[in-house]
Amino acid sequence: MKILHTSDWHIGLTDPHCDIASDQRFFIDEICRIAVEQNVECILIAGDIYDRMVASLDGVKLHDYATDKICNELGITLCEIAGNHDGSIRLASNNKLLTKAGYYVAGSYTSGLVKAELDGCEIFMLPWINESTVKSLYPDEADKIDSLTDAFEVALAHIKEEFTSGKKHILMSHCFVTGAETSVSDRACEVGNAPMVSASVFKDFDYVALGHIHKKQKLADNVYYSGTPMPYSFGKEEEQSKFVRIIDTEDMSSTDIELPRLHTRKTLKEPLQVLLDADYPEEVKNGYLNIVVTDSYVSAELETVLRGIYPNIVYINGIDLDKQDSSISLSLEEFSRIESSPEEIFKYFYSDIMGDAISDDAVRKHYEELFIKAVTEVTNEAD
Repeated sequence: MKILHTSDWHIGLTDPHCDIASDQRFFIDEICRIAVEQNVECILIAGDIYDRMVASLDGVKLHDYATDKICNELGITLCEIAGNHDGSIRLASNNKLLTKAGYYVAGSYTSGLVKAELDGCEIFMLPWINESTVKSLYPDEADKIDSLTDAFEVALAHIKEEFTSGKKHILMSHCFVTGAETSVSDRACEVGNAPMVSASVFKDFDYVALGHIHKKQKLADNVYYSGTPMPYSFGKEEEQSKFVRIIDTEDMSSTDIELPRLHTRKTLKEPLQVLLDADYPEEVKNGYLNIVVTDSYVSAELETVLRGIYPNIVYINGIDLDKQDSSISLSLEEFSRIESSPEEIFKYFYSDIMGDAISDDAVRKHYEELFIKAVTEVTNEAD
């Protein structure tokens, strides 16, 4: 049997400058395409299906689209566990009824162990847990638990009591394993010393499908993060390719298949004129961009110009005038020459603020005309 491992879809994530829902629908369709091509019989989504505990209406609709396509249209079994971003009760509502449609959901571990049995495999579904959760479930063993690793050891010992001899044992879990490399979008893990779990606690499972960390990576021979199906931040993550992992339970071999993306994500850190020239491939210009103008303050007008060239700018920053020396150095002779000429004064001011970044005479002329018009109106009012 072939199983597809994915995680951290973060459905419902929004941004005022781009339509992330379209990207999420795109990767859902791509995952389904790959599942069909690879003859996958089961898809595992290892937590953080949603981006918020109270999912938006649009997020719920997109999740419904995914589950209907996977379970009803394609006839593929779907297993989901709640991550730290998910509302466990909402996610797992009607879970006993849904299993009849080949859809297994584990919301809260306190509601009991959810296990899917498929073609010689047992898939144990362990949603997001913490020390308090495990202590409350197993009070007689609470004194053994001083860390999250201890909590996992206790919980997994009880799960292993459910092993059936002769079958492959697969675990789904959502946690931060020691040694995992994080990205900016790993919000919970990037803050302080987030509780970690040692990979050694998973040694008795044939395969451990992890969620929580957004970069695909291997933590042990049997322990994997699939990563997110699309990049959700700039910096390290924008350079990462995204994958799903296919596991063949016959010999427990696995392979990664790269996911295409609807929009690229890239940081452009350049002088203003380079950005205005826009000598980039179309996929970059139309992608999600973090623009850093290295030699110019970004005014509202300039931002409008740049957004006309790059429609999906997520962040845009330029020179911070509060941190720059904006004084104009002039000789006495130069000052005497320009002091009676508003046009010359404006040119010096423009050059100081923009650093001669805009060499387009039409743009410069436009701003100069606006300035002269304003000076004329003020002069007429004074007269």
